[in-house]
Amino acid sequence: MNSNNIHSSAVVSDFCENMIGESLAMQKLKLMIARIAPSRKAVLITGPTGSGKELVARSLHEKSPYASGPLVSVNCSTFPESLIESLLFGHEKGAFTGADKKHNGYFSQAENGTLFLDEIGEMPLMAQAKLLRILETGRYTRVGGSTEQGFRGRIIAATHVDLKQAIQQREFREDLYFRLNVLTIETAGLSERLEDIPALITFFSERSENPMVFTEKAIGKIQQMEWPGNIRELRNAVERLCLLSDREEVTPQCVEAILQKKSMNQLEYLDRIAKMILNSDVVNKKKAIFDALLLRALKESGGNKSEAAKLLGVHRKVVERRYFAYLEEFDDPQADMA
Repeated sequence: MNSNNIHSSAVVSDFCENMIGESLAMQKLKLMIARIAPSRKAVLITGPTGSGKELVARSLHEKSPYASGPLVSVNCSTFPESLIESLLFGHEKGAFTGADKKHNGYFSQAENGTLFLDEIGEMPLMAQAKLLRILETGRYTRVGGSTEQGFRGRIIAATHVDLKQAIQQREFREDLYFRLNVLTIETAGLSERLEDIPALITFFSERSENPMVFTEKAIGKIQQMEWPGNIRELRNAVERLCLLSDREEVTPQCVEAILQKKSMNQLEYLDRIAKMILNSDVVNKKKAIFDALLLRALKESGGNKSEAAKLLGVHRKVVERRYFAYLEEFDDPQADMA
Protein backbone atom coordinates (compact mmCIF):
# COMPACT_ATOMS: atom_id res chain seq x y z
CA MET A 1 0.00 0.00 0.00
CA ASN A 2 1.19 3.55 -0.79
CA SER A 3 2.69 5.15 2.34
CA ASN A 4 1.08 8.49 1.42
CA ASN A 5 -2.34 6.84 1.52
CA ILE A 6 -1.61 5.43 4.97
CA HIS A 7 -0.56 8.85 6.23
CA SER A 8 -3.64 10.50 4.70
CA SER A 9 -6.00 7.93 6.27
CA ALA A 10 -4.37 8.35 9.68
CA VAL A 11 -4.70 12.12 9.52
CA VAL A 12 -8.37 11.95 8.52
CA SER A 13 -9.09 9.43 11.31
CA ASP A 14 -7.38 11.67 13.86
CA PHE A 15 -9.33 14.72 12.71
CA CYS A 16 -12.73 13.03 12.76
CA GLU A 17 -12.50 10.48 15.57
CA ASN A 18 -16.05 11.21 16.80
CA MET A 19 -17.75 11.06 13.40
CA ILE A 20 -19.55 7.76 12.83
CA GLY A 21 -19.68 6.03 9.45
CA GLU A 22 -17.44 4.91 6.60
CA SER A 23 -19.74 5.52 3.63
CA LEU A 24 -18.34 7.30 0.60
CA ALA A 25 -20.19 10.47 1.66
CA MET A 26 -18.60 10.31 5.13
CA GLN A 27 -15.13 9.61 3.75
CA LYS A 28 -15.38 12.71 1.56
CA LEU A 29 -16.66 14.77 4.51
CA LYS A 30 -13.84 13.67 6.82
CA LEU A 31 -11.23 14.39 4.16
CA MET A 32 -12.65 17.88 3.60
CA ILE A 33 -12.62 18.60 7.35
CA ALA A 34 -8.98 17.49 7.57
CA ARG A 35 -8.05 19.84 4.73
CA ILE A 36 -9.99 22.88 5.95
CA ALA A 37 -9.50 22.70 9.74
CA PRO A 38 -5.93 24.14 9.86
CA SER A 39 -7.03 27.30 8.00
CA ARG A 40 -8.03 30.55 9.73
CA LYS A 41 -10.56 31.44 7.01
CA ALA A 42 -14.33 31.47 7.51
CA VAL A 43 -16.19 28.27 6.62
CA LEU A 44 -19.72 27.71 5.31
CA ILE A 45 -21.37 24.36 6.15
CA THR A 46 -24.47 23.41 4.16
CA GLY A 47 -26.75 20.40 4.37
CA PRO A 48 -30.21 19.23 5.41
CA THR A 49 -31.59 19.62 8.92
CA GLY A 50 -30.20 17.12 11.43
CA SER A 51 -27.29 16.01 9.23
CA GLY A 52 -24.55 16.88 11.75
CA LYS A 53 -23.49 20.42 10.81
CA GLU A 54 -22.74 21.34 14.44
CA LEU A 55 -20.58 18.22 14.83
CA VAL A 56 -18.63 19.29 11.73
CA ALA A 57 -18.17 22.77 13.22
CA ARG A 58 -16.89 21.24 16.47
CA SER A 59 -14.43 19.03 14.56
CA LEU A 60 -13.17 22.03 12.60
CA HIS A 61 -12.67 24.01 15.82
CA GLU A 62 -10.90 21.23 17.71
CA LYS A 63 -8.23 20.87 15.02
CA SER A 64 -7.91 24.55 14.14
CA PRO A 65 -5.34 27.16 15.24
CA TYR A 66 -8.08 28.41 17.62
CA ALA A 67 -8.61 25.07 19.41
CA SER A 68 -7.33 26.44 22.73
CA GLY A 69 -9.98 29.16 22.65
CA PRO A 70 -13.76 28.88 23.16
CA LEU A 71 -16.31 27.51 20.71
CA VAL A 72 -19.38 29.74 20.95
CA SER A 73 -22.46 28.31 19.20
CA VAL A 74 -25.32 30.63 18.26
CA ASN A 75 -28.61 29.83 16.52
CA CYS A 76 -29.37 32.81 14.28
CA SER A 77 -33.04 31.81 13.86
CA THR A 78 -33.71 32.58 17.54
CA PHE A 79 -32.46 36.18 17.48
CA PRO A 80 -35.02 38.79 18.60
CA GLU A 81 -34.57 41.42 15.87
CA SER A 82 -34.56 44.28 18.39
CA LEU A 83 -31.66 42.76 20.33
CA ILE A 84 -29.63 41.15 17.58
CA GLU A 85 -26.86 43.77 17.47
CA SER A 86 -26.51 43.70 21.24
CA LEU A 87 -26.34 39.91 21.29
CA LEU A 88 -23.73 39.73 18.53
CA PHE A 89 -21.57 42.74 19.27
CA GLY A 90 -22.38 43.64 22.88
CA HIS A 91 -23.42 47.03 24.25
CA GLU A 92 -22.13 49.77 26.49
CA LYS A 93 -23.82 50.74 29.75
CA GLY A 94 -26.76 53.07 29.05
CA ALA A 95 -26.85 52.22 25.32
CA PHE A 96 -30.62 51.71 25.54
CA THR A 97 -33.36 51.38 28.14
CA GLY A 98 -32.50 48.49 30.44
CA ALA A 99 -28.80 48.46 29.54
CA ASP A 100 -27.69 49.00 33.13
CA LYS A 101 -24.24 47.51 32.61
CA LYS A 102 -21.74 46.77 29.87
CA HIS A 103 -22.41 43.52 27.96
CA ASN A 104 -19.97 41.44 25.92
CA GLY A 105 -21.58 40.00 22.79
CA TYR A 106 -20.94 36.68 21.08
CA PHE A 107 -17.99 38.04 19.10
CA SER A 108 -16.27 39.12 22.31
CA GLN A 109 -17.05 35.77 23.96
CA ALA A 110 -15.52 33.93 20.98
CA GLU A 111 -12.30 35.97 21.04
CA ASN A 112 -9.30 33.79 20.07
CA GLY A 113 -11.72 30.95 19.42
CA THR A 114 -14.52 30.06 17.02
CA LEU A 115 -17.93 31.64 16.60
CA PHE A 116 -20.39 29.13 15.10
CA LEU A 117 -23.37 30.87 13.50
CA ASP A 118 -25.94 28.13 12.94
CA GLU A 119 -28.88 28.74 10.58
CA ILE A 120 -27.23 31.83 9.12
CA GLY A 121 -29.82 31.77 6.34
CA GLU A 122 -32.33 32.97 8.96
CA MET A 123 -30.22 35.99 10.01
CA PRO A 124 -31.96 39.37 9.43
CA LEU A 125 -30.51 41.48 6.59
CA MET A 126 -29.44 44.25 8.97
CA ALA A 127 -27.25 41.83 10.92
CA GLN A 128 -25.91 40.34 7.68
CA ALA A 129 -24.47 43.76 6.76
CA LYS A 130 -22.70 43.98 10.14
CA LEU A 131 -21.33 40.44 9.77
CA LEU A 132 -20.01 41.28 6.30
CA ARG A 133 -18.07 44.21 7.73
CA ILE A 134 -16.44 42.00 10.36
CA LEU A 135 -15.44 39.46 7.71
CA GLU A 136 -13.93 42.24 5.60
CA THR A 137 -12.21 44.30 8.31
CA GLY A 138 -12.06 42.08 11.39
CA ARG A 139 -13.55 44.93 13.43
CA TYR A 140 -16.90 45.82 15.06
CA THR A 141 -18.39 48.36 17.45
CA ARG A 142 -20.53 47.69 20.52
CA VAL A 143 -24.03 49.20 20.56
CA GLY A 144 -23.73 52.64 22.12
CA GLY A 145 -19.96 52.59 21.79
CA SER A 146 -17.56 54.69 19.73
CA THR A 147 -14.42 52.56 19.91
CA GLU A 148 -13.90 49.78 17.39
CA GLN A 149 -13.10 46.32 18.71
CA GLY A 150 -10.93 43.80 16.88
CA PHE A 151 -12.10 40.21 16.42
CA ARG A 152 -9.35 37.61 16.51
CA GLY A 153 -11.05 34.32 15.86
CA ARG A 154 -12.74 32.21 13.22
CA ILE A 155 -16.29 32.35 11.94
CA ILE A 156 -18.06 29.14 10.91
CA ALA A 157 -21.56 29.49 9.48
CA ALA A 158 -24.09 26.77 8.72
CA THR A 159 -27.46 26.58 7.01
CA HIS A 160 -30.01 24.18 5.58
CA VAL A 161 -31.35 26.99 3.36
CA ASP A 162 -30.47 27.24 -0.34
CA LEU A 163 -28.60 30.55 -0.09
CA LYS A 164 -28.54 31.12 -3.86
CA GLN A 165 -32.34 30.94 -3.87
CA ALA A 166 -32.46 33.19 -0.79
CA ILE A 167 -30.35 35.75 -2.67
CA GLN A 168 -32.80 35.74 -5.57
CA GLN A 169 -35.64 36.29 -3.10
CA ARG A 170 -33.67 39.18 -1.52
CA GLU A 171 -33.50 37.36 1.82
CA PHE A 172 -29.71 36.96 1.88
CA ARG A 173 -26.92 39.33 0.84
CA GLU A 174 -25.00 38.23 -2.23
CA ASP A 175 -21.79 39.92 -1.07
CA LEU A 176 -21.96 38.07 2.26
CA TYR A 177 -22.51 34.79 0.43
CA PHE A 178 -19.38 35.36 -1.67
CA ARG A 179 -17.40 36.14 1.49
CA LEU A 180 -18.55 32.93 3.19
CA ASN A 181 -18.44 30.70 0.12
CA VAL A 182 -14.63 30.39 -0.02
CA LEU A 183 -14.29 27.26 2.12
CA THR A 184 -17.45 25.15 2.03
CA ILE A 185 -18.43 21.76 3.41
CA GLU A 186 -21.64 19.92 2.56
CA THR A 187 -23.11 17.34 4.92
CA ALA A 188 -25.13 14.46 3.48
CA GLY A 189 -28.56 13.30 4.59
CA LEU A 190 -29.11 9.71 5.75
CA SER A 191 -30.64 8.85 2.37
CA GLU A 192 -27.08 9.09 0.99
CA ARG A 193 -25.57 7.20 3.93
CA LEU A 194 -27.74 4.09 4.28
CA GLU A 195 -24.69 1.89 4.91
CA ASP A 196 -23.78 4.04 7.96
CA ILE A 197 -27.10 3.37 9.72
CA PRO A 198 -26.00 0.09 11.44
CA ALA A 199 -22.95 1.81 12.99
CA LEU A 200 -25.06 4.82 14.03
CA ILE A 201 -27.66 2.56 15.66
CA THR A 202 -24.95 0.77 17.66
CA PHE A 203 -23.37 4.09 18.67
CA PHE A 204 -26.67 5.60 19.87
CA SER A 205 -27.83 2.39 21.56
CA GLU A 206 -24.59 2.06 23.57
CA ARG A 207 -25.18 5.57 24.92
CA SER A 208 -28.83 5.02 25.76
CA GLU A 209 -30.16 4.79 29.32
CA ASN A 210 -31.12 1.22 28.43
CA PRO A 211 -28.67 -0.16 25.80
CA MET A 212 -30.21 -2.83 23.55
CA VAL A 213 -29.01 -5.20 20.83
CA PHE A 214 -30.74 -4.65 17.48
CA THR A 215 -31.24 -7.73 15.32
CA GLU A 216 -29.95 -7.61 11.75
CA LYS A 217 -33.49 -7.63 10.40
CA ALA A 218 -34.48 -4.78 12.73
CA ILE A 219 -31.59 -2.74 11.39
CA GLY A 220 -32.65 -3.60 7.85
CA LYS A 221 -36.16 -2.42 8.66
CA ILE A 222 -34.82 0.88 9.96
CA GLN A 223 -32.68 1.31 6.83
CA GLN A 224 -35.82 1.10 4.71
CA MET A 225 -37.53 3.95 6.54
CA GLU A 226 -37.59 7.61 5.58
CA TRP A 227 -35.51 9.88 7.84
CA PRO A 228 -36.25 13.51 6.89
CA GLY A 229 -34.78 14.60 10.24
CA ASN A 230 -31.63 12.63 9.41
CA ILE A 231 -29.16 11.76 12.22
CA ARG A 232 -31.05 13.74 14.87
CA GLU A 233 -34.29 11.90 14.11
CA LEU A 234 -32.53 8.51 13.99
CA ARG A 235 -30.87 9.15 17.36
CA ASN A 236 -34.23 9.94 18.97
CA ALA A 237 -35.80 6.85 17.38
CA VAL A 238 -33.04 4.55 18.67
CA GLU A 239 -33.43 6.02 22.16
CA ARG A 240 -37.20 5.43 22.01
CA LEU A 241 -36.72 1.83 20.85
CA CYS A 242 -34.18 1.14 23.63
CA LEU A 243 -36.49 2.53 26.33
CA LEU A 244 -39.82 1.13 25.12
CA SER A 245 -38.92 -2.31 23.76
CA ASP A 246 -40.29 -5.10 25.99
CA ARG A 247 -38.05 -7.82 24.51
CA GLU A 248 -34.47 -8.87 25.15
CA GLU A 249 -33.46 -7.42 21.78
CA VAL A 250 -34.98 -5.00 19.28
CA THR A 251 -36.74 -6.91 16.50
CA PRO A 252 -38.52 -5.77 13.29
CA GLN A 253 -41.80 -6.18 15.18
CA CYS A 254 -40.56 -3.75 17.86
CA VAL A 255 -39.53 -1.26 15.21
CA GLU A 256 -42.95 -1.37 13.54
CA ALA A 257 -44.92 -1.21 16.79
CA ILE A 258 -42.92 1.53 18.50
CA LEU A 259 -41.95 3.81 15.63
CA GLN A 260 -45.12 3.36 13.54
CA LYS A 261 -43.14 4.88 10.71
CA LYS A 262 -43.77 4.39 7.02
CA SER A 263 -41.08 2.56 5.07
CA MET A 264 -39.87 3.61 1.65
CA ASN A 265 -41.52 1.81 -1.23
CA GLN A 266 -39.43 -1.00 -2.68
CA LEU A 267 -38.44 0.80 -5.87
CA GLU A 268 -37.23 3.88 -3.97
CA TYR A 269 -35.21 1.76 -1.55
CA LEU A 270 -33.59 -0.19 -4.39
CA ASP A 271 -32.88 3.05 -6.23
CA ARG A 272 -30.96 4.40 -3.23
CA ILE A 273 -28.94 1.19 -2.96
CA ALA A 274 -28.17 1.41 -6.70
CA LYS A 275 -26.97 4.98 -6.23
CA MET A 276 -24.56 3.92 -3.47
CA ILE A 277 -23.18 1.12 -5.66
CA LEU A 278 -22.68 3.45 -8.64
CA ASN A 279 -20.81 5.90 -6.40
CA SER A 280 -18.50 3.18 -5.07
CA ASP A 281 -14.91 2.62 -6.25
CA VAL A 282 -15.63 -0.92 -7.53
CA VAL A 283 -14.81 -1.27 -11.24
CA ASN A 284 -17.16 -4.10 -12.27
CA LYS A 285 -20.18 -3.02 -10.27
CA LYS A 286 -22.61 -5.52 -11.81
CA LYS A 287 -20.41 -8.50 -10.90
CA ALA A 288 -19.68 -7.10 -7.44
CA ILE A 289 -23.37 -6.81 -6.53
CA PHE A 290 -24.15 -10.28 -7.93
CA ASP A 291 -21.36 -11.79 -5.81
CA ALA A 292 -22.50 -9.86 -2.74
CA LEU A 293 -26.11 -11.04 -3.16
CA LEU A 294 -24.99 -14.63 -3.65
CA LEU A 295 -22.76 -14.69 -0.57
CA ARG A 296 -25.40 -12.96 1.58
CA ALA A 297 -28.08 -15.46 0.51
CA LEU A 298 -25.77 -18.39 1.29
CA LYS A 299 -24.99 -16.88 4.69
CA GLU A 300 -28.69 -16.33 5.47
CA SER A 301 -29.49 -19.91 4.45
CA GLY A 302 -26.62 -21.51 6.36
CA GLY A 303 -24.96 -22.63 3.13
CA ASN A 304 -28.06 -24.42 1.83
CA LYS A 305 -28.06 -23.72 -1.92
CA SER A 306 -31.76 -24.55 -2.38
CA GLU A 307 -32.76 -22.09 0.36
CA ALA A 308 -30.35 -19.51 -1.03
CA ALA A 309 -31.98 -19.91 -4.45
CA LYS A 310 -35.40 -19.25 -2.90
CA LEU A 311 -34.12 -16.08 -1.25
CA LEU A 312 -32.69 -14.88 -4.55
CA GLY A 313 -35.72 -15.92 -6.57
CA VAL A 314 -33.69 -18.08 -8.98
CA HIS A 315 -33.19 -21.78 -9.72
CA ARG A 316 -30.76 -23.77 -7.56
CA LYS A 317 -28.57 -24.44 -10.62
CA VAL A 318 -28.02 -20.68 -11.02
CA VAL A 319 -26.73 -20.52 -7.46
CA GLU A 320 -24.44 -23.51 -8.00
CA ARG A 321 -23.08 -22.16 -11.29
CA ARG A 322 -22.35 -18.68 -9.94
CA TYR A 323 -20.89 -20.03 -6.69
CA PHE A 324 -18.50 -22.38 -8.50
CA ALA A 325 -17.47 -19.50 -10.78
CA TYR A 326 -16.84 -17.38 -7.71
CA LEU A 327 -14.69 -20.11 -6.10
CA GLU A 328 -12.68 -20.63 -9.30
CA GLU A 329 -11.95 -16.91 -9.55
CA PHE A 330 -10.49 -16.79 -6.04
CA ASP A 331 -8.92 -20.26 -6.09
CA ASP A 332 -5.17 -20.03 -5.45
CA PRO A 333 -3.34 -22.57 -7.67
CA GLN A 334 -0.41 -22.47 -5.25
CA ALA A 335 -2.68 -23.78 -2.48
CA ASP A 336 -3.22 -27.09 -4.30
CA MET A 337 0.51 -27.54 -4.65
CA ALA A 338 1.26 -26.94 -0.98
